[in-house]
Amino acid sequence: MPTINISFQKWHGPAGNWRAAFRYKKLRRTKVVLTQKEGREWAADEVKRINTELIKLDVLMFSTASSDYLEDCDTWMSAQTVNEKFSHYKDFTQFIGGDISLGDVSIEICRKYYRRIQRRVSAKTANNHVKNLKALWNWHRAEDRVQANPWRHVKKNPGEEHQEYIPPTEDVVAVLLAAKSWELDYLNIILKTGGRASDPRRLTWDVVNFEREYLAFWTKKRRGGEKKFRKISMPTGSKLYEILHRIWESRDKHSPFVFTNPKTGTGYTRTEPEARYLLSDRKNNKGEINHLGLCSRAGVKHFTLKSLRHFVALRMADSGKANLIDIQKLLGHEKPTTTDEYLKGLRGDTRKGAAILDDDDLFENINSKESDTRGDTRGRLKRVK
Repeated sequence: MPTINISFQKWHGPAGNWRAAFRYKKLRRTKVVLTQKEGREWAADEVKRINTELIKLDVLMFSTASSDYLEDCDTWMSAQTVNEKFSHYKDFTQFIGGDISLGDVSIEICRKYYRRIQRRVSAKTANNHVKNLKALWNWHRAEDRVQANPWRHVKKNPGEEHQEYIPPTEDVVAVLLAAKSWELDYLNIILKTGGRASDPRRLTWDVVNFEREYLAFWTKKRRGGEKKFRKISMPTGSKLYEILHRIWESRDKHSPFVFTNPKTGTGYTRTEPEARYLLSDRKNNKGEINHLGLCSRAGVKHFTLKSLRHFVALRMADSGKANLIDIQKLLGHEKPTTTDEYLKGLRGDTRKGAAILDDDDLFENINSKESDTRGDTRGRLKRVK
């Protein structure tokens, strides 16, 4: 067996006592084991398996390639992202009818698969499939295990542009008035921070600092999946400070989450009804509504938690009190150009054109020219007669 360095970290859980990890031929492997001896035996077997699979670069099979890539993704990507990739790779395996060498996946196969997903679902879904398959090939190219990426030749169809509905102020106020106490706090945290839909749900007390007057949200929405925090100021006496301080005083001391599900004693997951159907109606298998969301209870057109983030961004931009950098920092965008495009996408980059048309008073122009043109018009009418 080749010499490899195996690291062991203490592990607390039912699966074992140690987490064994090693790197071999640019591949990282981890496993939870009961003893270090078991970990070394597992590592030896794993090295043999890797050597068998990587005898030749041109016979790297899709099943092995996707498994290796997903194992790496699992160490730094969210479970939701990894599950999406797994689902797309499973669909591609079914499309080709089994396993296949990466070198045998041609540009034409890629295009046929793209057209199939586009016909069956939508262009947007097909684009996501291509994005995840391209990422798999790129990862193996970086590892020198494959030479070319056929997916980069697939021309994506932009599909229909989806315009996110942004509610008017009166509808947002109506929803706040219809909300229960914890629902009102949840929505207000988004409205006072410009947070993403999941930010309040994931918020924990260890990133709420009353002494230094800030809270922090984290995101993995970065190229490379790097986890980054963004701090939001909450001065003493501010609405945000008062909300969180009140929740803190009556918190569940056994839970680290700001919003604790009383049924589970921990934070809400994205699939739990209380969080998933906060604004929208919930229906049973027969299509019958068995829970009214806040929008229905308030009697307003349905909008989403994402819509509230857009609502906040436009409110700041239209206030005249915040510049582009202020909005960028609050929303957590990496570059101000991203924020600029974000706002243009919400409003449309038509302000200059709209202002020109607004100043162009047709009736005033007609009246001012009427005296000059009246005589000429009468002359032409005579010629016609």
